[in-house]
Amino acid sequence: MVAVWGVAAARFAAVLGDRAVAPDERGDRWLALGPDYVAFAAFDQPGWARLRAEGALLGAWRSAGLPVPQVLREDATQRVQVRERMQGPVHGDEVLDRIFGVGTPGGPASADDLDNRYAPEVPLTDFGARCAESYGELTARMHAAVTADSALGEALGPCERKDVEACLDLLHARAPELGRRAEVARPWLLATPPGDTLVHRDLHFHNMVLEENGTIAGVFDLGDAGVGAPSDEMLYIHGLGPRFVERVLAAYARERGTALPLEDVERAHLRTAIAHLGLHGPDHPRHPAILGWIAHALDHLRFVPR
Repeated sequence: MVAVWGVAAARFAAVLGDRAVAPDERGDRWLALGPDYVAFAAFDQPGWARLRAEGALLGAWRSAGLPVPQVLREDATQRVQVRERMQGPVHGDEVLDRIFGVGTPGGPASADDLDNRYAPEVPLTDFGARCAESYGELTARMHAAVTADSALGEALGPCERKDVEACLDLLHARAPELGRRAEVARPWLLATPPGDTLVHRDLHFHNMVLEENGTIAGVFDLGDAGVGAPSDEMLYIHGLGPRFVERVLAAYARERGTALPLEDVERAHLRTAIAHLGLHGPDHPRHPAILGWIAHALDHLRFVPR
């Protein structure tokens, strides 16, 4: 492994010179995170074709005025692609604190306070309301910019779907009562809408930067991008409660001219929560939080069969 890491480091150095930083292995590629760039090195030729397709999608989205990184350099010999590193004042977990006014009267005690996230009487902050609207506007513009039947859609291929049936079996084994409740919804969970849209599919706040007013100023990390259902873009929004979801879907409909069915969005959210069991075993620190996520989704989502 050390030898492989050394080869990857040499490939980045050949392209970036003395600006190269130590790489980390990320999925199907190496990643080097510099102060103003993000560089990727593909493991093999199929991986390089994937990076090139992601770069082309970034170019198409930028041409449509979307806030995504510019590809700064590509080196086919080293199979290295260098992208702009997007910067912004608000990023990651800090977004959650600002959406709900954590610690303010009537707001959640923490960003992990799921009960208050779902409570109808807990309002969004002005930042949270603008963030939701920006989310809906941005996803609608992404979906309109490039069609699934384009050459880019063919190059990126269908989004990878987790084996939700296998993860339901894991839920039965790890939390039988939750498994029993989710089992009622098994046919509904498996009735997914068709994949007819080119989607980013990983739009959480660690893949975004936001302005101080809540407007999304940058979106990055296209590792999961591909052809999927429009609701695949909304995998995480129900974790931000019904007020956030309502604003996202209203903004999407205004921008796109067509509504996303709330039922499809709820189904995508619960599928994603259950699929996380396949990523983290019972001994993982995140495992209790994933079970809490599933429980809250089963409690609060309107269309889940009970």
